[in-house]
Amino acid sequence: MLMQIHNYLRGSLQVDIRGAAIERFLNLCAIHGVAFWDIQTLDADHFTAWVSAGGYFALRPYARKTGCRVRVSRKKGLPFAVRSMTRRWALWLSVLLCAAVVFCLSGFVWTIEVQGCRQITQREMLQLLQQAGLRTGTRRSTLNIRELRNAVMLQTDKLSYFTVNFKGTQAVVRVWEKRNQETKPEVPGPCDVVSDLTGIVLELRVRTGQALVKVGDTLQAGDRIATGVSSQSTVKENLIIGKERRPEFAKKGIHLRQSSIARYASDLFAKYDLRGAGIETGAGSLSGGNMQKVVVA
Repeated sequence: MLMQIHNYLRGSLQVDIRGAAIERFLNLCAIHGVAFWDIQTLDADHFTAWVSAGGYFALRPYARKTGCRVRVSRKKGLPFAVRSMTRRWALWLSVLLCAAVVFCLSGFVWTIEVQGCRQITQREMLQLLQQAGLRTGTRRSTLNIRELRNAVMLQTDKLSYFTVNFKGTQAVVRVWEKRNQETKPEVPGPCDVVSDLTGIVLELRVRTGQALVKVGDTLQAGDRIATGVSSQSTVKENLIIGKERRPEFAKKGIHLRQSSIARYASDLFAKYDLRGAGIETGAGSLSGGNMQKVVVA
């Protein structure tokens, strides 16, 4: 194996030798150190063999001296390959130019793929990326991913995060969108709980409002079990139960706007014709009719 590599590096030739004094020719070559290998005898005055490139030039005087004719039939090895390449300089120049162009173009982004879009469309995302500086033909070395991400996130509230990865000349953008903020249903106002069956109360828990029956009582269909009116609170307070966090009644959902609540309660008083009471009256002192009006209001 090592000899084959050595022969390839220095170059070797297959020679075809004819002549009447072949034996003398071989003796002269052996005396002067010209080595042959893979010798094939074709006739008494004809054989082929491989010789190094340097050995070929060394054997030529002995061939002339013995009257042998030497012809090269094959060439192989690095020196001959290099010589063949140098004759095709235009081809290799073109290859080098093509390699340089490919190398330069590989530093640009030529395709952009967006993954994970649901609420935001791919077209919208591509427009945002283009405005931030990532577009087809952008040189990768000029991109700052952190600045690109910040610029895009400031332009939309649909995204939670996104990443940009490069695969050759392709930019793969993976987006994570914000989850839909489900609108919480408005807490209903106070109301009465009415039984729709006939039976006995086995367990009763009233978190707000006031229970009208107790455990063990017998109920008929249509009987009231609890009322949404809190007897310990004023009429004004009962009228905004479940509405306390509305912007018109509370500042930042914490501090109650007493003046707005009073106007709201006064308007309901006039609308439902609540008589014999005021908005600061305790709900427990109302008549049954007025208490029902407070529940409906």
